Amino acid sequence: MKKTLLCLLLPALALMPLSLPAAEKTAEKPAEKAAATATPKLLVKVDGTPITEMHYLFFRAQKGEDAGGTDQNAQMAILNELINTAIVANEAKQLKLDQHPEIQAAVDIARMTILAEAVFQDYLKKHPVTDEMIKAAYEKRYAKKAGKEYKARHILLESEDDAKAVIKALNEGADFIALAKEKSTGPSGPNGGDLGWFSAKQMVKPFADATRAMKKGSYTKEPVKTQFGWHVILLEDVRDAKPPKLEDVQESLRRELSRASVIAYLNELRDKAKVEFNEPEDKKTATAEK
Repeated sequence: MKKTLLCLLLPALALMPLSLPAAEKTAEKPAEKAAATATPKLLVKVDGTPITEMHYLFFRAQKGEDAGGTDQNAQMAILNELINTAIVANEAKQLKLDQHPEIQAAVDIARMTILAEAVFQDYLKKHPVTDEMIKAAYEKRYAKKAGKEYKARHILLESEDDAKAVIKALNEGADFIALAKEKSTGPSGPNGGDLGWFSAKQMVKPFADATRAMKKGSYTKEPVKTQFGWHVILLEDVRDAKPPKLEDVQESLRRELSRASVIAYLNELRDKAKVEFNEPEDKKTATAEK
C-alpha cells in the first residue's frame, strides 16, 4: 500500500514546478558526462541535501530508458520530480519515519540489492562471456543434437471405439484427409488433420512416442491416448531438424552463460561466508532442558 501511495503522489508532486537557473540544466547526454567526471556534477541542493547528475541519471533510469530524452523541458520535469521527492524524503526524516523498523528494513534491503547487483556486474566485467564460449555452448546444445522433425496429420476422437472405427475404415481404403475432415474433433480437422512440421518435444509424450516409432507413410494401427482424447496419426514425412542460426540465439546463450557464471560465483562466496541462523527461543529452552 505504501509503495502504491508513493507512486501516486510523486507524479502529482512533479506538477509543482520549481524553477532552476539555466546553468543547472542537464546536458544532452548526461550519462556520458557523468561517466567521464570523477565527482558527479552538483545540480541543486534541497534543504542542504545535494542532488547530483548521478542522482538524476538513476532517478531517470527508473522511469524508462528514454525518459526525458534530449528535450530540456522533459529533463527539467524529471529533475523537478526528483527535487520534490527529496523534499518529501527530508520531511520523512523530520517526522522520524526513517526510524520505523519496516522503513529501515526496506532501506537495508534496497541497499543490499543494489550492492549485490554492483558486485555481479563487476564480476561479469572482469569475467566476460566470450564469443568462443557462446560458440561452444551453441555447438553443444544445437549442432550435435538437432534430432528429427515430423510432418503428420491426426484424427482426434472422443472414444477408443471411435478411433478403432476410423482405423478400420483406413484399413479398408478410406482417405485419411477426408476422414479427418468428417470425424476429427480437433481444431485441425477442417484442414484434414494437418499438424505441419514439429519436433517430438513439442508434442505430449504418448503422441511423440507413437510418432517416433512410425515409418514414413504409415498410420497408427492402434489408437493413441492422450489427455486430449484418442488419436489416429498419419506420418507423412521425416527430416533432420535444422538448428537455429547462431546469430539468432547468441544473446539468449550469452544471458544463460552469464547467469551460470554468476551463480557459480555466488556459490563460491556462500562457501566462504559465515551464516548463523538464530535459533528460536522455544527450541533453545527445549535443548537446555535435555
